[in-house]
Amino acid sequence: MDILMTDGKISLLSNDLQVVQDRATQLTQRLYIRLNTHKDTWFMDLDLGINYLQEVFGIAKTKQSVDVLIQNQILSDEYVQSIDYFNSTVNGGVYSCQFRVRSTNNIVSNTIRLLATSTGVVITTPDGLLLQI
Repeated sequence: MDILMTDGKISLLSNDLQVVQDRATQLTQRLYIRLNTHKDTWFMDLDLGINYLQEVFGIAKTKQSVDVLIQNQILSDEYVQSIDYFNSTVNGGVYSCQFRVRSTNNIVSNTIRLLATSTGVVITTPDGLLLQI
């Protein structure tokens, strides 16, 4: 089991680490970490993550190219088998998408919503869990 994160931080209850109790939450949390990581910053895998300023908000980036970038990053997780649902919009300088994935053991993730601007990224789940980068 993975350590549970709440609001982007390790979850403690009475000074005890909390662990993830279900596979859907575990998958959602793995994707949050992947999408939260900025490319070239994790020394064990320099290709992990996204450089949001250059790859999402760079000059002449299309919605389709950003969709492919996000989807490829999602599909590169070893436990993701497929993307069951993906929808995105661009409004001014704001890119947003929501998606659900199916794991290799046929578990479907919670719907994950990503909102990205040039100043930061916010990821939420349907139960209101705010995961801010």
